[in-house]
Amino acid sequence: MKKIFTLSFILSVFLLLSSNVYSKANKNLACPTASINYAGTPFCTSINNPQTVTLTGTDAFTGGFFTSTAGLFIDSLTGAITPNLSMPGTYIVTYTIAPDGTCSGAITTTMITILPSQSITLTSSSANRTVCPNEVIMNINFAITNGTGAAVTGLPPGVTGAYAAGTFTIFGTPTASGVYTYTITTTGSCPPVATATGTITVSDSPIASVNSSTICPGSTATVTAIPSSSGTYTYSWTVPPGVTNPGNVASFSTTVGGTYSVVLTNTSTSCSGSSASGTVTVMPNSENFSLFCNTINASQVNFDWNNITGITTFYYSYSINGGPIMNGSQAAPSSLTITNNGQPVTFTISGSGSVCVAPVTITCGNLGIHENLKNGISISPNPVIDILNIKNHQIINKVTAHNQLGQKVLQKEFNSSEIQLNFSDLKPGIYFISIDSENKQSSYKIIKQ
Repeated sequence: MKKIFTLSFILSVFLLLSSNVYSKANKNLACPTASINYAGTPFCTSINNPQTVTLTGTDAFTGGFFTSTAGLFIDSLTGAITPNLSMPGTYIVTYTIAPDGTCSGAITTTMITILPSQSITLTSSSANRTVCPNEVIMNINFAITNGTGAAVTGLPPGVTGAYAAGTFTIFGTPTASGVYTYTITTTGSCPPVATATGTITVSDSPIASVNSSTICPGSTATVTAIPSSSGTYTYSWTVPPGVTNPGNVASFSTTVGGTYSVVLTNTSTSCSGSSASGTVTVMPNSENFSLFCNTINASQVNFDWNNITGITTFYYSYSINGGPIMNGSQAAPSSLTITNNGQPVTFTISGSGSVCVAPVTITCGNLGIHENLKNGISISPNPVIDILNIKNHQIINKVTAHNQLGQKVLQKEFNSSEIQLNFSDLKPGIYFISIDSENKQSSYKIIKQ
């Protein structure tokens, strides 16, 4: 019995001593601690080299393994990640040290971000457009990813752009026509940069010229708009007051002086040009012009007119006994001889220069010299105040008077060789009378006082 007690006591002491030794040893043993860090975060997807992890800790902190949330390409043993094999996003990386029976293990985490490459997308309405010269260009709208800004090049001359929040705000208007390809380049931390291109077509501005004309009163001028290049255009005219607007036509006629302006619009591009103008000048008529004729001989008559200062060209036409009309013109000479072989000649003349001569028409008789001598005509007084006396060896059938403008002012029929013509109602000036007698006709210049 004594031996059993002694053995039990010795065993109890040993167990107590062993427990104390174990307790002291356990107090000196520390479990591992660890931390991980990826110095390069955030990483760009353009990086194709593995990026290492920095692992620090105490005691036996190595030998663990690495895991992450889905989408990150990671080496579970080394913790190295490969950005270009990963999806853009933010990830939690976990480092785990397994329990060893003494320690419960260790777990530490860190966050990393994989950034996508820069990209840019133009909106369809901004990509390509056509504008007119001097038209303000609409803003260029686009969307960028992983870019902190953008720059634009290649805009038309006279146009600049400022970037803010996904939009290039345009200042200025294009100063030259043409097709311009612009490029938008992103700026940001992750290469490569992204670019997007579009075109801005600046159409030509329709340019026109309008002719100018100088005409005499009563004459017609043709006003024409001439485009500088071929195409289909609409015409918008501005005309002087009182003139009926011709509408959408390239050319029209007018007798009114003034400024005629037009704006052309290209029907293909809807672009309008600047206003172009031409001037129609109506010169004044000379008030002192006179025309008369003389019989030279039995075969010729001579038409005389006073040579007005300012007339550079005289235009005439005549017909012999109702035959074909002959036309001509001449400068300084103030007379014209026509061979009529005794036939009546109807003669019309006008003139232009710094002043005009309105058309004046007279008919010269066919009396030759011998007939004039035989059948002489007496006209008195000349100048006349009221009554003009005319005597002829033949019966006078009709007397017609015209003013200097060729307007008929008096006509009387008679059946006598002596007649009186009342000039009292006519204004003072120069008149031309035609005397018809027995199918003969002669003309005279009369001055009315």
